[in-house]
Amino acid sequence: MSRKDFDEYVAKAKEAYKNLPRSPGMSMNINLDSPEERKGILRALVNSQILAQIALEKGLDKKYGLLNVPQEEKDFRLSDALVKDLLNSVTVSDVEINDFYEKHKEGFKGPDGKIASLSDVKRNIEVTIKSDKQEQEIKKLVGEFKARKRVEINEDLVN
Repeated sequence: MSRKDFDEYVAKAKEAYKNLPRSPGMSMNINLDSPEERKGILRALVNSQILAQIALEKGLDKKYGLLNVPQEEKDFRLSDALVKDLLNSVTVSDVEINDFYEKHKEGFKGPDGKIASLSDVKRNIEVTIKSDKQEQEIKKLVGEFKARKRVEINEDLVN
């Protein structure tokens, strides 16, 4: 990604942010010109492009019929497809759910001070564990990709 591409992306993001609907009195103070915000945007863009490349390597463009989609949209849809595939492949066992419940039991107290039963929070626990596993798998895939390919991020250029 070139500096020009990045600046164009930030300009589009600013325009989209400016046009977001807001409730009366609602303030959204995000400064897309701040160095930290720009670095965060850059990291997210690079990771999204890496996920899109991994999705291509896995043939997800063919699996999801993305062969004739414009490139800008294709990258987003490929990274999204990879995340969905990972989510569908992640499993959570009852043992993991029970262990999580036992370790975090105090966090399941209601306003009355009573701890919710496992059956009442089981689905929430499953979603939490699944999301954590998916995030770890994404970090692993991105790390492996960066190790295989030459990926350099010069964050100083976004200031």
